Order: sequence, then structure tokens, then C-alpha cells
Amino acid sequence: AHVEGRLAEGVRRKQMRRKINHLLWLWLVLITQSVSPLGLPSSSSSSSLLTETPASNKPPARLQLCPEAIERTLLKARRRQEEEAKNTKIWRTARGVEMPDDDKKLCEVLDAFLSTVEWELETEDSIADLQSLSFEVYQRAHFLNPLNPEYDVRLGMLAMSTNRMEEARSFFERALRLCPDHPVALCQIAMMKEAAGEVQEACDLVERASTKSPNDTNVLGELARLNKKLNRYDRSLQLYQESLCLQPDNMDTMSNYAALLSSMKSKGFVTPEDPQEVFNRILKMNPSQLETICNYAIYLRDEKDDLEGATFLLEKAVRANPDCHRIYHPLAQCYLKAKDFKTAEEALLHALQLVPSDTQMLGAFLSFPQGSIQDLEQASERINQASLERPADDELSAVRAWFYLSHLNDKEEAELTMEKAIGRDPTNVHLAVEFGQILLESRQDGAEAAEAVFRNAVFRHPDDPYAHCCLANICWMFRRDKTQAAVHYNKALELDPSFQLARKNYDEMINGTEVHVSSLLN
Repeated sequence: AHVEGRLAEGVRRKQMRRKINHLLWLWLVLITQSVSPLGLPSSSSSSSLLTETPASNKPPARLQLCPEAIERTLLKARRRQEEEAKNTKIWRTARGVEMPDDDKKLCEVLDAFLSTVEWELETEDSIADLQSLSFEVYQRAHFLNPLNPEYDVRLGMLAMSTNRMEEARSFFERALRLCPDHPVALCQIAMMKEAAGEVQEACDLVERASTKSPNDTNVLGELARLNKKLNRYDRSLQLYQESLCLQPDNMDTMSNYAALLSSMKSKGFVTPEDPQEVFNRILKMNPSQLETICNYAIYLRDEKDDLEGATFLLEKAVRANPDCHRIYHPLAQCYLKAKDFKTAEEALLHALQLVPSDTQMLGAFLSFPQGSIQDLEQASERINQASLERPADDELSAVRAWFYLSHLNDKEEAELTMEKAIGRDPTNVHLAVEFGQILLESRQDGAEAAEAVFRNAVFRHPDDPYAHCCLANICWMFRRDKTQAAVHYNKALELDPSFQLARKNYDEMINGTEVHVSSLLN
């Protein structure tokens, strides 16, 4: 009797779960039917899930969730579901897409609808409220089916879009507990580990994702990028070639492949193709491909020493796409190399009007020589505003510290900024290295403190070549301990044979001493 009761309970739960899934589908149908593409109420809807301002030709400035309307709609949906249960083809969105029975396809349909609506919204407040609505939808979906990792992945992506990184991490980790090899969750966790300086761990996670999705060009491209960052050029080259075999017309992959060839050639590696020929081939297929234009301009500027050609290419792209912020960073670097600091500053400030908190644009101010920034107040205001918006952004903290040190000569604020960042993330090797360098620059007796920071970084991250190089610099230049310096220089070069700074410093140290090279290599 006990077993029969358990079996009957299982059948009832299965039937209830099926009804709840159908109820969720119908609820999503009502969402799409009661909200027009611009976020305005449709005339056929008697009750809306959103409350908004009266009818207007423009989207409302603010959209607010209405829980009471949601509950009323759920009750109405229950009655409609009972009436229309015989006809399974009623599960369609307002876009005419048939609702599948699969939860994963449910996510794909909802993603398509929400992305379509987002592109049609005009104000930032409306987009923010659409994200809030999306979060509410997926939270309800997760409540109805907590064993589906797709909902956790979508919730994590939405949390990342609003810079709630810790919350996003918890969603992705929960998805991985349900599905340990979920490729999207693995790649997103890998991205967070990369930001924390754990590039090898990030690469291992993406490698796991690639075994689950061997034909996913996005995963292959991410894995190739991380291998390039780890100086595994042969592996990166192989992955890009595999990705191009699967999708030969993917312009982004082709552009990244050409950029890899450029890096390999600059470091003395033999490449299967000439980078310039690949860039020209891509631009012949699509002359307006911005990623390729930027990479090609960087190649001309840095490898071919064709500053004029790179500047012409980027200026032409800016005229065709004045609102594309990605072009302005390499263009500003071209102006800086030509010592046209005023035009470089104008390019960066214009880009920051498009993306006010872009870390790469803000970091470009560090390339200016001291005293060459004309509007120093506006530049510092931009950096401080971005730091207030993203207080947990480690890279931005480093940018702010160096800006205060090099341009405002505020050593105390620079050290305080880095101490706060280290306190938030004590295991981040990049922050540790930056903090040690700032201590060297800001204090007359900073070598001892910097050495302690670098030794801790080497202890925590023994496979990081830059940490070894920094510690070697301290040993050689400040403590005059050439034996210890040689150990760490050699370790850095063993980890990264193309590390030019470590090679240069090591050669200078060897040339200035009578110690035999072979003994140091041992």
C-alpha cells in the first residue's frame, strides 16, 4: 500500500508538472500579447502585465511590474488552459513562433522575443525595466521547474548585464551543479576566472565546454583566445583553423585568426599564411567589418610601422561609423604614437560619450605622457564616475590608481585604491603585480614592500610569468641578488619563451656580470 501510494503520488506530481509547464507557456503568450513591440499596451488586451503611461508614439520612460496583474493573468490562464487543452497548437508567441514542449527551446523563444523588444526600446530606463521583467520571468520559470539549468544560465546572464557579478556566479554554479558540463555556464565562469587572473583555470573550464560542444564555434573561438593569452600559439592556431572549417564565412573568427598570425609573426613564429593577405581577403569579402579593420590597423601600426596607413584606415571607419566606440581606442593610440595628444584626447572623450564607463577607453589615458592631458578634470571625473558605478571592477581600480599616481601625483589615493581592490580580491595576481609596481613608483623605500607583494604573488600563482619577472627585477635592481634574479627570469622565460621584457632584463643582467651564463641557467 505504501508503494502504491508513492507511485500514485508520482503520477499526480507528473501531471501537475505538465499542467504547470503549459500554464507557464500560456502566461508567456499573454505577456507577449499584452505588450506591443514598443512596450505599449495592445488594444486587444483586457489586462496588462505592465503599467505604463497613456498611449504615446514613443516608449514610456519607465515600465513598472504589476504583480497584481500577473496574478490575475495567471488565474485567467488556468481557465483558458482547461478550455484549450485539446488543441496543442495554441502555444504560440505574439511573433507567431510555435511554443515547443522542450524547456530549452522555451528559453530560446523567450530570448528571441526579449532581444527583439530590447532593440526597439529607446530609453535606458525602459531597457533596464525590460531586464527586470526578464529576470522576473526566468525566476518564475525556475520556480516552476528548478531542475532546468537553462533558467539559471539566463538568470546569470541577466545578472551579469547589470554588473551583479557575485549573483551571476551563484546562478552559473547552480547550473553546473545541475549540469556539470553546461557549455555556456562553463564559459561564463571561465570569463570571471580570467578577470581574476586565473587564466589557466579559465582555459581548463572552456576546454571542458569544448568536449561537450566540439562543433560550437563560439566555444572554440574562446578557447583559442585563452590559449593565445597563455602563449600556446600552436594550439590557438589549430583551434581557429577548426572553427573556420566548421564555419568558413565567420568574419569574427577570420579576423581573430589574422590577429593571431600577426602576433605569431611578430614573435618570430612560422605562420601558415601571411597576416596581411588574410586581412586583405577578409576586407575584400566585407570592407566594413569593423573588427577586421581595427585588427588590421593595429597590425599596420605595430608590425609594419605604417602609422599613416593605419590612421587613414581607422579615420575612414570612423566617418562611416561615428557611433561605434570600438574604433576610437586604436585610433587614439595612432594619434598618441604620432604625438598628436590633443586629437587623441578628443577621440577618447568622444568615445566615452558613447560608452561612459568603458575600462579600455579610460585606461588609454595612462598612455599619455604626464602633463599632456589638457582636460584633466574631465578625464578624472570620468574615471571616478566609472569607479562609483563599478566599485568591484579590479581592472578599473588599477586604472584609477595609476591615473592618480601618474597624472594627479596623488600617491596616497593611488595606494588606497589598490589596497581596497586587494582587500576585495586577495588572490588576483594582476592586482598584486600592479600594487607592487605602484609601491615602487610611489615610495622612495618601496622596494621592500613591493618585494613582499611580488613574493606572495609568485607563491599564490607560480605559473604566472609576469610575477616572476617582477620579483626578478627586484632581486637584481634593488637587492643585487643576481642568482635569485636569474632563477626567476628563467622561470618567466620557461613559462613564456616570447616574454620580451624578461629576456631583455635577463640579457642586460648577464652582460653586466662575470658569472657564467650556464651556471645561472642551472
